[in-house]
Amino acid sequence: MWETEAVKLLTDEQCRMRGVKVRRSDGLLHDVLGSNVMLACGGLEGNLEMLAKYIGNRTVDLLLIAPGFVHNKDTGMKVALEVGAGTVGSFDGMHCEVVDTQAGKADAVIWAITMALLSTLTANISMSKVKDISATFEMIALETWRDQNQRAYFVTDKTIMISSDQVGCDTTDKEH
Repeated sequence: MWETEAVKLLTDEQCRMRGVKVRRSDGLLHDVLGSNVMLACGGLEGNLEMLAKYIGNRTVDLLLIAPGFVHNKDTGMKVALEVGAGTVGSFDGMHCEVVDTQAGKADAVIWAITMALLSTLTANISMSKVKDISATFEMIALETWRDQNQRAYFVTDKTIMISSDQVGCDTTDKEH
């Protein structure tokens, strides 16, 4: 069912799931019936209204790290909320990455960030509270977006960059 969009969850008179109303690539609506429905339809990165509502107004300034994210319109969450589902989880943050904004390719992540010094415009990020590398990476990216106007300077030396290249961590297309 490629190129098919979920439009509405279908329920019976007792509010039991009975299927999904979908729009196929020809634009026509169809009912796909079934007693079990699994929503596996991406996130909300491509829906600016939902980003602003659940993450914050400044999310409209975020660059998407992968081109395909523009298609994540959060249809799944919308149709589930329409039939009475509730939200769960933490909406005070997001998965984010520090990227080279001057790079010409998508997802130009600066993986070596956890091995070097990050100099921000107005604040210092305390690394002493962090327990693991991926938490450090996420924290730096979130702090840079939330509190540093999406700008930070990556200060390192050739040794760090060579080490990063050797473990396959360099995804930018710019020279060091």
